[in-house]
Amino acid sequence: MDIEHLLKRLEAVILEGRKVPGTEYRVVDAKRCFSLIDQMVLSIPEEVKRSKNIEAERDRILESARREAERTREIAEDEVMRVTDQHNIVLVAQNRARNLEERARQEADRLKLDADTYSIDTLRRLSNELEHLLALANNGVADLERDRTAMKKRLQAYGDESEANHTETEEA
Repeated sequence: MDIEHLLKRLEAVILEGRKVPGTEYRVVDAKRCFSLIDQMVLSIPEEVKRSKNIEAERDRILESARREAERTREIAEDEVMRVTDQHNIVLVAQNRARNLEERARQEADRLKLDADTYSIDTLRRLSNELEHLLALANNGVADLERDRTAMKKRLQAYGDESEANHTETEEA
């Protein structure tokens, strides 16, 4: 499953969370959030694998172009030697082979640059999204802990009031 789909699911879980009255916070299902984050972490290798596949394809194209350039150069040299000894024809064939090899090298460099750019962009986007999600989760935990502490204090205060009322009733 790709990162973008998992992020949309996590966003849906967050949006499904109940709003805490008077705040912009939401109470979310942490188990579902962490499950989606775990799935994202597992899908990162897939994103990296895709970028490696692009790089491998670039290497394959470069090697193929190099072999083709070498084969073209050899064919040109053989043909020139067979047909004529004219120096200019040999120079033209060699120049063509160099041009073909240079174009293949440029194309391979462009493909590598594209693959590297894609990998960097993907990993940066993933890193930013994970940082955002972690901040959301940490804020949710902090809010819940703060609410729980306040609730404990209220419950303790209710218990103290009940005990005082019970003591007054017994004395009367």
